[in-house]
Amino acid sequence: MPEGQMERCTTLTCRQCGKSFTPKNRNGIKTESCSRKCTIAWHNARRLKGAALLKDEKSPRRRGPSRHAQRVSQVVFQSLVPVDQRAALIRQACAHLGITDPAAIDAALKRNGCEVAA
Repeated sequence: MPEGQMERCTTLTCRQCGKSFTPKNRNGIKTESCSRKCTIAWHNARRLKGAALLKDEKSPRRRGPSRHAQRVSQVVFQSLVPVDQRAALIRQACAHLGITDPAAIDAALKRNGCEVAA
């Protein structure tokens, strides 16, 4: 080997099972799996469950209400509850949650359509 050149890597790692393998010459096609079985399994996993299935994990589920449910409840809250009562309820909720920062309370009031006293 000439000086200054590195040896070419002759083994690859399978993207499905993680085994090391020597790639076969496939007319310049890049091989990333050790066998046809691993290739099929990898593509099926990508198609069905995404990256979470490759790691044998369950896909994470978001806790709490969905964004749609939050938005619907906010629209109902804004359309059915009078502004004065809405502001009082928001202040009570902030006090119950321990939010004492006036800027955070003002932001919550603005988000819910209440006018903020300057």
